[in-house]
Amino acid sequence: MDHIAGKGSLGMPPPGIGNAGTAGVIGRMRVVTQMLPVGTEGNGHMVDLTSDIQRLLGNWGFLDGHVTIFVPGSTASLTTIEYEPGLEKDFPDAMERIAPSEGQHYLHDEKWGDGNGHSGLSW
Repeated sequence: MDHIAGKGSLGMPPPGIGNAGTAGVIGRMRVVTQMLPVGTEGNGHMVDLTSDIQRLLGNWGFLDGHVTIFVPGSTASLTTIEYEPGLEKDFPDAMERIAPSEGQHYLHDEKWGDGNGHSGLSW
């Protein structure tokens, strides 16, 4: 069986790549780039991407390989977590304790005036 590698993006695709994605073959490795638009409700909102990633892999016929997920943007992050109701609440609460959205002075806000200095600190 060929070794298959998948590569995707959660943001804007490279020039010339649309929602349908593109595929190519490098040696015996198939490389696919696919955009997956994801919306959030703002501060601390989590989105479970598992089923979306599984669907995209199924659409391309992958049986094994590697997936690289990238989110462009300085105020978004990707992580692995046990996605269940308790952690859906605990994780944003933990981020709020690490980088409070209210009552904290951030030098970033002085520079850009956008009021989201806390967002760049939420790893």
